[in-house]
Amino acid sequence: MRWKEKLKRLARATRHQRDAIHLQLHLAHQNPRDEWEDLEQDWERFRHKLRQILHNAAQAMDKTLRVTHKGSRNLRQVYENWHRRLL
Repeated sequence: MRWKEKLKRLARATRHQRDAIHLQLHLAHQNPRDEWEDLEQDWERFRHKLRQILHNAAQAMDKTLRVTHKGSRNLRQVYENWHRRLL
């Protein structure tokens, strides 16, 4: 009887340790997966923001080029007028 009880306790302790290890392994596999999914969400947010920034930058660059071109044409016209006056 004594040996039977010892074997049962040993089996329970072993089963408990096995279950604890199994849970740790499951969590170990889950944790990187969760981190990866979080990282993927961060990547998608980054890509979305980058697209917005690039779009806004392109619009700002187009506007800047149009204003600069118009300004340079106006400046050239003023210089041409001065040149004609001096001749």
